[in-house]
This record gives sequence, structure tokens and C-alpha cells, in this order.
Amino acid sequence: MAQQDFAKGLFAGVFLGGLAGAITALLLAPKSGDELREDIREGVEELWERISDRSERLYRDQKKRIESLLEESREKVDTLIEDTRSRIDRTLKELESTVADLRKQLR
Repeated sequence: MAQQDFAKGLFAGVFLGGLAGAITALLLAPKSGDELREDIREGVEELWERISDRSERLYRDQKKRIESLLEESREKVDTLIEDTRSRIDRTLKELESTVADLRKQLR
């Protein structure tokens, strides 16, 4: 959960930082309307590309983490199933032995 909050905060920070930088640069640069619009378009495209790249990296990282946790969970479940089967087998053998002993005593 903490990693998720960190990722969200990082994503928001990158976005807001890029936006603030772009706005500051545009307001301080003396340009015509056409040049300003072109700069805004380029800035937005660049920012969008950075956000997309970061989102893709976060997605891949989280996907790997989830796959790892899933594999670990499968291994633990398999171990638990094996242990349970062994215990059931031992218990059945003990019960069979007890039943056999009881039958001998009843004869």
C-alpha cells in the first residue's frame, strides 16, 4: 500500500512539476501567439510522453511484483496441499490400524 501511495505521489509530482515548468517557461518567454501555441503543444506532447513512459514503467514493475507474489502463493499452496495430504494419509493409516486392533479384540 505504501508503494502505491509513493507511486501516486511520484506520478503527481512529475505531472505537476512538468506543468509548472512549462507554464513558467511560456509566461517568461516573449513570443508571438503562433509561437506560443506551438510551444504549448510541444510542451504538452513532451509532458504526455514522460507521463506515458513513467506509467508504462510503473505498470511493468507492478506486473512483475504481482506475478512474483502469485508464484510464491502458488508454491505455498502446493506445499500446504502436500502437507495436508501427508497428514490425512498418516491419520488414515492410524485409523486402519486402530480398526484392525479393535476387530482383533472383538473376536
